[in-house]
Amino acid sequence: MKLHRIAAVILFFSLNLAIGQVKIGANPSRIDAASIIELESTTKAFVLTRVTDAQMQSIQPLNGALVFNTDTQNVHYYNGSQWLSLGNGSGGGTFSFQDNGNGTFTIFYSDGTSFTSRDLTGPAGPIGPAGVDGVDGVDGAVGPQGPQGPVGPQGIQGEKGDQGDAGPQGIQGPVGPAGPVGPAGVDGIDGAVGPQGPIGPVGPAGADGIDGAIGPQGPIGPVGPAGADGVDGAVGPQGPIGPVGPAGANGADGANGADGANGADGADGNGIASTVDNGNGTFTLNFTDGTSYTTADLTGPVGPAGADGANGADGADGADGADGADGNGIASTVDNGNGTFTLNFTDGTSYTTADLTGPVGPAGANGADGADGANGADGNGIASTVDNGNGTFTLNFTDGTSYTTADLTGPAGPAGADGADGANGADGADGADGNGIASTVDNGNGTFTLNFTDGTSYTTADLTGPVGPA
Repeated sequence: MKLHRIAAVILFFSLNLAIGQVKIGANPSRIDAASIIELESTTKAFVLTRVTDAQMQSIQPLNGALVFNTDTQNVHYYNGSQWLSLGNGSGGGTFSFQDNGNGTFTIFYSDGTSFTSRDLTGPAGPIGPAGVDGVDGVDGAVGPQGPQGPVGPQGIQGEKGDQGDAGPQGIQGPVGPAGPVGPAGVDGIDGAVGPQGPIGPVGPAGADGIDGAIGPQGPIGPVGPAGADGVDGAVGPQGPIGPVGPAGANGADGANGADGANGADGADGNGIASTVDNGNGTFTLNFTDGTSYTTADLTGPVGPAGADGANGADGADGADGADGADGNGIASTVDNGNGTFTLNFTDGTSYTTADLTGPVGPAGANGADGADGANGADGNGIASTVDNGNGTFTLNFTDGTSYTTADLTGPAGPAGADGADGANGADGADGADGNGIASTVDNGNGTFTLNFTDGTSYTTADLTGPVGPA
């Protein structure tokens, strides 16, 4: 696919949808912070709306809309007034584009003439994490150094909240692609040390500490269950329930009277077959003749509390609980030599920090310009070309019409063969040495001290994670 097709697809994914972030396909919980819509799949493709040419011409959408024309078998985009094909990049004219692989593009016209643009390679993006070194390529021409953006101010640190339970470690987001490396500029004057970055994520729990001393004896346990009931006495006839009077003093026992003569046996009475405690202070008496009687609530008033009984003997100590799993601490720290550090944890995992190198100082003065090259032959048909500053170009033709291309800024192509060396310009004055990290010290208490080459230093906050559960 040509680069201008790629640019059109990237433009489509950059449309400002009035929603948050949407991830479709694999890894739905992992999306780049700069993405509005992100598609991820190794087995499925993104398919545009498929319409015929007549159907396409009847649609008048917003500028930048895309469809796949089944009659022309090409992707078309809408420029605000008409549909244009991305199949040959001509927009209906008689010219085509070619990527020269060195940041320039050549427009070929039907009469055999052509026009080559200037180098459209954009400024270098931020340096991504270091990948595996590839085979050295042939040195390309040195391009201009892009301007460095200002360092943003550090946000106010909030109050330390209570430590919560350690949650599971989230899925690590994908590593972004490395931007093209810009040419090294002349050393600039050391920039001021930027503000401290935000505190990194809490590390995994450290190893279990030594068991603490045995604590004091806990409170006496609850009273054990009551003993078994004694043998039931004979059930006497139930009298009416009187109010509970105060307990009188026990009188002296009188002498037992002589037993009277046995009376004649009476008729069989109606006995109690069973008694049911209803659990609410009442009892149900089931009689032998099949009838039953439920008492009123017999729960008496609560008596005054009795004196505390003597403490029972202490129970035997329970067996020690099993040791908790070891926490996850920092086993070692490695300075990767590129401004990042790798923390190796005791569970075998590791974490590599972002680049902690301070900002590059301002570029030194530019050397004298080399001699201008000879002017190329005039193009045919194009009266002027305007660089719109956003990767697009407006071609103004000699007949008064104009055409604006899609975003032609592509990824940096492979380095071309070295051209003949131009005359060297006068060397600019050397800038002062930058301020790098000379060494890193593990202070043994969860903090690290970064010693910079200008003699200053910076000590991090305690990076030790919370202790894992026992």
